[in-house]
Amino acid sequence: MDINNVYSRGGDDVENTGIESNISAVFENGTIFLTGATGFLGKMFLEKLLRSCPKLKRIYLLMRPKKGKNVEERLETIFDGPAFLHVSTAFSHCVWSEIHEKCYEGGMAADKLLDLVEAIDEDRLTKMTPGLLGEWPNTYVFTKGIAENLVAQEFETMPIAILRPAIVIASVDEPVKGWVDNLYGPTGGMIGAALGLLRSIQGKQENITELVPADYVINAGFAVIWDIVANRKNCQNGLLITPEETKHTEEPIFNVVSSTEAPITWKKFYYMTRKHAIHVPSELQLWYDFFAFREGRLHHLIACFFLHTVPAYLVDFICLCIRRKPMLVQGYQKINKFMEVVSYFALREWKFFDNNAQNLWRRMNPEDKRQYPFNMKNFDWDTYMHYYVRGARVYLLKDPLETIPKGRVKFWKLFIAHYTLIAILLLIFFKILCLLCSCIF
Repeated sequence: MDINNVYSRGGDDVENTGIESNISAVFENGTIFLTGATGFLGKMFLEKLLRSCPKLKRIYLLMRPKKGKNVEERLETIFDGPAFLHVSTAFSHCVWSEIHEKCYEGGMAADKLLDLVEAIDEDRLTKMTPGLLGEWPNTYVFTKGIAENLVAQEFETMPIAILRPAIVIASVDEPVKGWVDNLYGPTGGMIGAALGLLRSIQGKQENITELVPADYVINAGFAVIWDIVANRKNCQNGLLITPEETKHTEEPIFNVVSSTEAPITWKKFYYMTRKHAIHVPSELQLWYDFFAFREGRLHHLIACFFLHTVPAYLVDFICLCIRRKPMLVQGYQKINKFMEVVSYFALREWKFFDNNAQNLWRRMNPEDKRQYPFNMKNFDWDTYMHYYVRGARVYLLKDPLETIPKGRVKFWKLFIAHYTLIAILLLIFFKILCLLCSCIF
């Protein structure tokens, strides 16, 4: 079954307003210079440009060879799947508990960081990294914050803005419902849990998480570019803009987050994804899903030892005995390292402000809101998760929907095996307990 026959393309079921799109008009006869076009958001931005802006004159892509592929080969992979704007992250300054749409001081000055990188070899720099990071959890958010400071220096001289999306997950509608092409963040956790590989993560399940669909981030980016261009033209033409309309121009930074209008907790995220995943089990499932959040560090480490490490060594030992390549121990080392990154965000909660983004949405005309939706008021997370889970199954696991019947058979086999194993382990435990009691008394 072709996924495109299952999911409608974005906007097809929304009635055309008959009003010209101001956002699309901004790109008419324009030239675009796009970096990061081979990434998750870059692909979606390029696809949206080609589909929604037919009068665009030219697009330049900055690309480099990577992983044995030259530029031409990487360009082809983009099309196999479906002003200046700096895309940062909502967590670029996660050392603060409240994050407004304004500049914050980064971990260090950009010029000092560049001088340091050029002066020190890679091995020494790796050893120095923990000390350089300070309160920042990883190099990704650390360098994003520094890059923001560098961009902000040009606010007065260039038509430029900063877009800060939260954790980006699968699309709502475009290019198709549920499209995703990477295992980062919660998506990787969801897949790992559904396959029975991931059984524990340290986090507070009642905390509100920040998740935003990828196409909403792209649409917000288009809207921000239009807003920058429109305000620049108004200023050049001497037109007056009301204080309310220019409020955001002091610092053109836009937080694209979900908590302000459609908050969702980690517990609800896992519950919804699991509810929908049960209906489309994969043949690739290795064990029954019994994933859990564990707030305490010690509790989590004990769970990882007994539920990740011990089974991994047992399976790899069996593989060695039957002369097959052992992979599970190494795989779990990567999984545990990956989930440590997620744990930082699952253990904390932030208060985000998105006044600039909300004011931008109110300035858009009805046609722009239809073509470039990003407002999350009344967002239906349950319906979204239905397509999110199916998209992850098809696009990430490469497991077509035709295999669902076989997946259900395997699901019930693993269900029975899981609870049979638990019953055996409990029986052994009680027998040992009885034996100990008889020895003592």
